Amino acid sequence: AAAEPVSSRREAMGGPRPVDADRFASLASLVERGADDGRFHEAVAALQFLRALPLSAAQSAQLRQLERLFEVGVAAACEDIVTLVGDGRVLTARSMVRAALQGGEQVRSRLVAAFTAAGWSPDLVSAPVEDRARWPVPAPIARERLVRVVLPDRTMVGRVVDSRPDRVTLRVEGPRGLTFPTVRTTLCEPVDVAAAEAAEMGFAALQAGDAVLARLWLGCARCRAETAGARTRRLLDLLP
Repeated sequence: AAAEPVSSRREAMGGPRPVDADRFASLASLVERGADDGRFHEAVAALQFLRALPLSAAQSAQLRQLERLFEVGVAAACEDIVTLVGDGRVLTARSMVRAALQGGEQVRSRLVAAFTAAGWSPDLVSAPVEDRARWPVPAPIARERLVRVVLPDRTMVGRVVDSRPDRVTLRVEGPRGLTFPTVRTTLCEPVDVAAAEAAEMGFAALQAGDAVLARLWLGCARCRAETAGARTRRLLDLLP
């Protein structure tokens, strides 16, 4: 249980006047929005600020509600990340993990617990210790494979025209006809990805220096096959 804010004890002893209601409401809104949309670093900062302010008894009670709301939001986000990885929506999960890791140790520990419960490594970020020269080269994504590309401002779906370990060229049909964008492999995810494909995407992420993304692809590969293939086992050796 959360400790009684120091400010409540001060008020009982005739201490400082409670914080202005509008200021409290503004900070409370930051907590609520951050817990709801995954901006946990903003919610954590607002909660820390609120705990340091002189609060009335009612405000202290509301602070405890905000702390519970934050915990619920973190738990929901962790559950969503695990579900997305299992569904092959790894790039969306990667964005959520990035935001979660900015939320500090409380959020990180919840994420570790969720990964552990899913049977994945509790290590979220470490790169392999094995010599990089020995890391497997990822297999190319098959030609005509339907893939989803997740960009900061939009998501598009296209078919692979050419694939290399670090770049993929797609054929994308749009309102103005066909386009052939070339994007980084780490921005792609095969639609309805197979376990073997997920392992190769994990190797591509490793080669690009994104150990977190590689670990998520490893989780996806393990979710989408009852028995791990040789390439998945090799990725697991690199990312225990």
